[in-house]
Amino acid sequence: MSELVRTDHGLSFKPSSMDLREVDSFMNTEAPRIHDSFGGLSVQEDGYLVIPDHYKKLQPAIQSYVGKVGSLEHQTTREEWEALYDDLSAAEAKASKSDNGPLEVFNKMILKVGENSDAVDPWINLIPNSYGLCVVKAGFAILLKMAKKHSETRQAIFDAFIDVRGTIADAMSRGIHFQSHHSVYRRAGELYGSIVDAIQDLLAIVEYRKEKRSLGRRISRGKAPLRDPKEILKTVKDTADGFLKEVDNCRDAIIQKTGRDTQQTRGKVEFVCWKAIEIRDSVSRVQKGQDEQLSILKNVQQEQDVVGLRLSQCREQSTEGMREILRDQEKKYQATITKLEWIIRQQLPVGPDAYIPPVRHEGASKAVISLKRLVTILSSSFAGPAADYGTELDFDISQMRNNDLQAVMSSAATFHPVSQSQAHSALDHDRLFEWLHTDHPDFLFIDGNCQGNPTDSVSPMSLLCTRVGLTIANMEPENVFVHFYCGLHVDTRRNNWYGPDGMIRSILSQILTALVDKELLDMGFLNSRSFVKDLEYHDVHTLCDLLHDLVQQFDTDTTIYCFVDGVSKFDVDFRGAFASLKLILRRIQGITRDDNLKPKLKVLMTVPFRSSQRLRRTIEDECYISLSPHALGSKQLSQASVKSTTMNMWSNYQV
Repeated sequence: MSELVRTDHGLSFKPSSMDLREVDSFMNTEAPRIHDSFGGLSVQEDGYLVIPDHYKKLQPAIQSYVGKVGSLEHQTTREEWEALYDDLSAAEAKASKSDNGPLEVFNKMILKVGENSDAVDPWINLIPNSYGLCVVKAGFAILLKMAKKHSETRQAIFDAFIDVRGTIADAMSRGIHFQSHHSVYRRAGELYGSIVDAIQDLLAIVEYRKEKRSLGRRISRGKAPLRDPKEILKTVKDTADGFLKEVDNCRDAIIQKTGRDTQQTRGKVEFVCWKAIEIRDSVSRVQKGQDEQLSILKNVQQEQDVVGLRLSQCREQSTEGMREILRDQEKKYQATITKLEWIIRQQLPVGPDAYIPPVRHEGASKAVISLKRLVTILSSSFAGPAADYGTELDFDISQMRNNDLQAVMSSAATFHPVSQSQAHSALDHDRLFEWLHTDHPDFLFIDGNCQGNPTDSVSPMSLLCTRVGLTIANMEPENVFVHFYCGLHVDTRRNNWYGPDGMIRSILSQILTALVDKELLDMGFLNSRSFVKDLEYHDVHTLCDLLHDLVQQFDTDTTIYCFVDGVSKFDVDFRGAFASLKLILRRIQGITRDDNLKPKLKVLMTVPFRSSQRLRRTIEDECYISLSPHALGSKQLSQASVKSTTMNMWSNYQV
């Protein structure tokens, strides 16, 4: 177990035997994979290569030599060690006088691999690790030491290993790394084994001769005959030549492969060049196309500016035309109000006005309510007979309608062109064409499916109702036109016309004003006090009955156009709004289906988006249309566009 040991220099770490074994195992297995300098091979084992261990053959001879020279148990003095070192140094110096001496070759083996990271020393490549290198070097040194008395053999050994070193250096000079190619690696291993075997055999020969001189003929003749030194060295030379030949073959194969790769690379480079030319041409064409598109866009921008200027002028002209129509309508309504005021004053309990001619009574009326009282009930948001309506009349009915029309017209510029085109598509619908040109009463309910904010007071469908209504009013001034925009009357505190009952009261007030203007009003049917009380309480059933009675007073040649926009604003449960709305819608549909109805009552109701299921169920299928949410076209709801479409529809109807 590892432990900390206190020494003179402080605490030091003393590893256990288990720690040392783990470190040794890691260094032997993993360190060579990290870097060549840790020994071993520079490549992974692939199943074909076997790490050579020939140096182990030399261990017995070296141990034997060391045992004979001196035992480790002998207490060698310092002078004896220095003498041994001097002898070894002298032997190495003598053998190293020539640059091509064999010790000079093996001296290179002790160089660290890290000193030359680009080219590893060839001898170190042949020997797998530093321990094997030391064993081989030691064996070679012992061989030279023991063969120093045989100069001829010694020189032959020198020459043989000089040739081997030259062969290895020649192979290295040809750019072939031993571990990079399997065949070269095998040949290098064989050369390494041949060197070790040669050293071992030569040591055996020298040892044999030494023993022969010392023992004479007593040596056993049963031993195997020793090989000739020349044959041994020739084997090393042949192995080195085979190694060099394999290096040449590998180099030639690499050159051929390099040639093929070069041809392929050249072909690919040429292909890339052609592709680059094509890309350049394509980029040029794209650039040219972009320039043309830019020129076209500039022209389009100029045309858009011109069209925008014309649209602005048309919008101003259209707005001015609508204002003129509104002024004419206001004059007519003002005349009607003046006449209505005159009629009401005639009913006041005061003396006749010298400037106003007396009213002609063609018969006594059976009405139990005066016109003043009726107008006051319809105009007030207060319900009940005890309500204080005041003594002054507030004839704001026509003014309210004109203000609503002006509010919708002023909002036209805020509507998105796509939404306007969506609303304009209603004019292309056959059902709307039928509603416009039928000679009978009709009811039509349209879901606009327009894009926009649901909280907006008005929508493109509001503008559609306004444009169509004013256009028809300009074409048919003799008829009656009623407008109500639910989105402009959603404030319960500041608006007298809030809610479904406010909607029906506004319609009744406008119908009543038109009857007075045409001098067709007959209040004789208001002969029931209970009916009047229900009117005072703004009972929806009673208000719808009053609408039916008032509409019936118009002649058969009159068409009443009633436009109600944004009905979905009252599709809420607050104060029973939806229940009242549901009743009013069904009653109005019933009025248009009355076979005895004299005038042509045409009611158009719109919803800017998609109505709810409960609201949709209150409408008959033949009275309902839903605009496509993906309407094509770019028509805007201008006066000219609506008038042109309406005129075309009218012309087609006449034909």
